[in-house]
Amino acid sequence: MHRFAHISDVHLGSQREKFMRDLEVEKFRLAIDMCIEEKVDFVVIAGDLFHNNVPPMQILNEAIATLTKLTKRGIPIYMVYGSHDFSHDTVGAVDILETAGIIRNVSASQERVFTSDPGTGALLAGISGRKIGLEKAEFENLAREEMQSATGFRIFVFHSAISEFKPPDLADMESIEISYFPRGFSYYAGGHVHRRGEYDFPGYDKIVFPGSLYLGWQSEDISRIFKGERRGFYVVDFDSEVRNVRFVPLPEFAGIQIEVNLQGFNSAEASRELQDRILQARFSQKAVLVRVYGTLSGGKTSDINFGEIRKICLQKGATHFMLDRFGLRTEEMVRFTAAGNTVQEIEQNVLRENLGNFKTNLEDISGERGIKLATALLQIFRAEKLEDEKENSYSLRIVEESLKTLGLNQGGEK
Repeated sequence: MHRFAHISDVHLGSQREKFMRDLEVEKFRLAIDMCIEEKVDFVVIAGDLFHNNVPPMQILNEAIATLTKLTKRGIPIYMVYGSHDFSHDTVGAVDILETAGIIRNVSASQERVFTSDPGTGALLAGISGRKIGLEKAEFENLAREEMQSATGFRIFVFHSAISEFKPPDLADMESIEISYFPRGFSYYAGGHVHRRGEYDFPGYDKIVFPGSLYLGWQSEDISRIFKGERRGFYVVDFDSEVRNVRFVPLPEFAGIQIEVNLQGFNSAEASRELQDRILQARFSQKAVLVRVYGTLSGGKTSDINFGEIRKICLQKGATHFMLDRFGLRTEEMVRFTAAGNTVQEIEQNVLRENLGNFKTNLEDISGERGIKLATALLQIFRAEKLEDEKENSYSLRIVEESLKTLGLNQGGEK
C-alpha cells in the first residue's frame, strides 16, 4: 500500500499583518511535519503555494526551508502553478523551486504528458491555473487520448473550479466543465476553490478539493476560520486504485468573530452599540475579527472610532484584532452602490451597470471577459504594502502583477 498527501491553496505571503503572516507560515510548517509523520510516499500541491509569483524573499526562504524537510527524506513534491503563482513571461518562485530540484511541475506539455513517481509508479499529469480562467484553452489542447489510454494509478492535478461542483455562493466563479477533464483517472487532485469537497461523477472518480490549507486570503476565508471552520489537507492510501481518502485537520484556529448589525443606527449610536457588544464578549487569548454591516441612518462611517474598539479588544486580552467593515454603508453610499452582499459582488455589479457606457471593439476588455479582467485588476490594486516592504518594491510588485494579468510584458507588448 502506498500513500500521498494532497495540499492546495497555501497562499504564503498573502497576509499583510505580521501576526497572520507568521501564523500561515507556522501552519504550513506543521502541515509538512504532519505529512512526514503520516509516512507519505510523495506530496501533491495543487497550486497557489504562494500568493504572488514573486513573493517576498523571507517567504520564499521559509518555503524552501520547509519543503526541503521532505526532499531530505526522499519524499518527492509534485505540483502545478495556481492562478496566483503562475507567470508566463518571468521567472517565479515555483520555477526557482523546480530549478533547485525541490519540486516537480507535473503540468502536461508537448514534450511530456505524464510524470512518473519512481517510488510508487504512480503517473501524474496536470494543468496549471491561470488568472481569469485562461487555462481553459490548455484543457482543450490536452493529449486526452494518450492520458485516457494509459494504465496504472493516475493522478490528475489541476487548479480550477469545476462547473458541476461549485458551491452556491461561488456561482459566478470562473470554472471548467467536467467534460474537459480526461476520464478514467484514479484521483483528481483539485485546487483553487477555497472550500473542502469530495465528489464522484460517472467516469471521474474521487474528485477532491482540500480548500485553503489554513488562512486563505479573501475576507470570506478569514471569516469562516474565525467562525470555527477546520482547515487542513488530505491523505490518500492506494495500490492499483484508491483505498482510502482521509481529511487531516490542522489545529483549530484560536479566534472569534463578532458580527454587529448597525442597520438604522446613526454613527454616534453605532459607536455605543459596537462598544457595548465588545465589552460583553469573551475572547481572552483569542484573535478577534469584528465584522460590522448595515446602513447608517446618519453620520459617516469614519465617525465611528474603530481605533478605540481595537484598543478595548486588546485590553481585554485579544491576541490580535482584525476589522471587516466592507458591509457598512451610509444612505448616501447606498444610492450609488449596486446590490450585493460582498465587496466582490458589489464591484462586479457596478462594472456591469457601467459597461454600456464604455464602447470598444476589443473583446479582451468588453462583456463578461472585461468584467473579469477589471475585477482581477481591482484585486491587485487593493493589495496593501507588507509591513517590511519598501515603497519601490511594493510599486514594482503591483505593476508586475497588473502586466501579468493583462498578458503584457514590461514593454507593454503581448
